[in-house]
Amino acid sequence: MNDSDYSQQFLERLSVRDFDGLKALFAPDATARFLLPRGVEEQAGGEAIVGRFQDWFAGASLFQVARCGDDRIGGRRRLDWNLRVVRTREVPEDIQQIAFLWIGPGGIEQLDLICSGFHLAEADAESSEAV
Repeated sequence: MNDSDYSQQFLERLSVRDFDGLKALFAPDATARFLLPRGVEEQAGGEAIVGRFQDWFAGASLFQVARCGDDRIGGRRRLDWNLRVVRTREVPEDIQQIAFLWIGPGGIEQLDLICSGFHLAEADAESSEAV
C-alpha cells in the first residue's frame, strides 16, 4: 500500500469503528502523541494507540462522521475529521481531530493528533441557551 492507501484505510476504518482493522495499519514499533484538552499523552504500539480511539468512541450509541479530509503535506498525510457522538451523558457532542501520519514500509510509524475535546452539539447548545 502507498501512503494515501493507508490514510484512506485509516479514515474508513475509523468511520465504522473497526478498531481491529485500525490496529493492523500500524507498524509494530509505532508511536503516537496526542495533544488533548487536558495535556499531552504518548502511546507506543498499535494496540495502545488504537486503545485511545476505543476509549473515546467504542461505547458511543451514536457515531456520525460529519466531515473528513485527507491531504499530503511534505512526506506526511494530514487527516481531519468532525464527529457527532452520543456517549455516557446521552447528549449529542461534537469533536474535531486533526492527525499527521508518518507512513513507512511497515505501516503507520508515527501519529500526531490534536483533539478539540467533546463539546455539546451546536443545535443542543443553542436550544439550551434559549431556555
